[in-house]
Amino acid sequence: MAIENAQEVVDYLKKEENKDFLKNNGFTTVETKEIKSPMTEADVKAFLDGNADLKKQVGTEAVKVFLKEKLGTDITDENLNENLYKAGDYENLKKLLVMERLAGVQYGDLLMQKIDMTKVKINGDKVEGLDDQVAVLKTTYAGLFSTQGKTNTPPAPPKEEPRSELEKLEAELEDLKSKPSLQNRAKILALTSQINQLKNK
Repeated sequence: MAIENAQEVVDYLKKEENKDFLKNNGFTTVETKEIKSPMTEADVKAFLDGNADLKKQVGTEAVKVFLKEKLGTDITDENLNENLYKAGDYENLKKLLVMERLAGVQYGDLLMQKIDMTKVKINGDKVEGLDDQVAVLKTTYAGLFSTQGKTNTPPAPPKEEPRSELEKLEAELEDLKSKPSLQNRAKILALTSQINQLKNK
């Protein structure tokens, strides 16, 4: 059979019945394998920069792994789409919400200590775990939530500044008497003597 061009040779050798032609005529076949060199860090970065979707996916997975290590719980895509706060800001926000809820309640600042803040969760615009706890407080400390008979302590009357020297000494004496100490005893005796001298004038 006469072969006129290279394409005919290729077509001839591709036929099933001619697959042993080269071997039968003293030719050997050499298999070639492409050896891939390992990718460097720069290669990986360049590859990811050229594939934005893959880069985002790899970043998301890295964040999930990091948060799982830190928080000890599995993180889902849904968790990542929720509002994220710094831990301190989140706790402060919860405290503000509790304070707002207990505003107007007698001794609200003391009752706040009875709230288990670990059960209070902020889920979007909703606050979870607070209503139940406040309901228990209303039952346990009903008198503090009652508005009937609630008396507000009137503010202390403003202190008047002493006018005369005698009034100044008497005010200082009263102040020292409210803070008993060995050092103040000597001052009290001296002030009492001064006051008696001024009264005798």
